[in-house]
Amino acid sequence: MLPKWLLLALLFLTLKAANQDFVRSLNKSSFADFVSSHKRVLVEFYTPWCEHCKAMQLEFEKAAKRLQKDGAETFLVKIDISENSDLSAKYSINNLPTIKYFVNGDLEKAEEYNGGKKEGDIVTWVVKNELPVVTILQASEVEDFTRKHKICLIAYLTGDATSNSAIGAVFEVANAMREEIVVGLVQSEDGF
Repeated sequence: MLPKWLLLALLFLTLKAANQDFVRSLNKSSFADFVSSHKRVLVEFYTPWCEHCKAMQLEFEKAAKRLQKDGAETFLVKIDISENSDLSAKYSINNLPTIKYFVNGDLEKAEEYNGGKKEGDIVTWVVKNELPVVTILQASEVEDFTRKHKICLIAYLTGDATSNSAIGAVFEVANAMREEIVVGLVQSEDGF
C-alpha cells in the first residue's frame, strides 16, 4: 500500500491537471517578453471585480482550451489592469473587458477584437484571423474550402498579380471584409 503522503500528492497533481488554466496570466514584467516571443496573442484586459469581465473570463478560458486542443497558434492571455495600470494607459483601455490581438510580436500595433463574448465567437474570430487574407487554392480544393467556411468568396482568375489587376482587388476586398467573409483564390494561366 502507498504511503498516505504519496496518495495525497497524487490526488493534488490529478486535481491540478484537471483544472489546468488555458489562459495565462501576465503582468507588466512578463507581457512584452511573452507577446514578442509568440506569433499571435489575444489579450483580455480586465479587473477582478468587473462582472462583465468575470463572465468573459469563463468564455475566454473555454475558448483557449478548445483552440489549444485544435492546434491554433494564438495564445489567450489575461492582464489585471488594476495591478498593471501602465499597460492600461499604453493600450488605451477605457472599457472592460477589452480584448486586443497582437501579431508577429509587434507590441506597438494591437488590433481591436470585435468578435462576440461567447466561446464559439472567440474561436471563430481567432480561426479567421489565423487564416491568410486570401487562401490560394487548387480547383480540386474548392469544395472542401466552401464546406469548411460558412460564408466565403472564391475568385477564379487567370494570370498573376502583375498581369491581372483583379488579383490585387481580390486582396483589397478580402482585407477590408476579413471579419465577414473568407476568401479563396484559384489562379490559372490557361483559363477555366
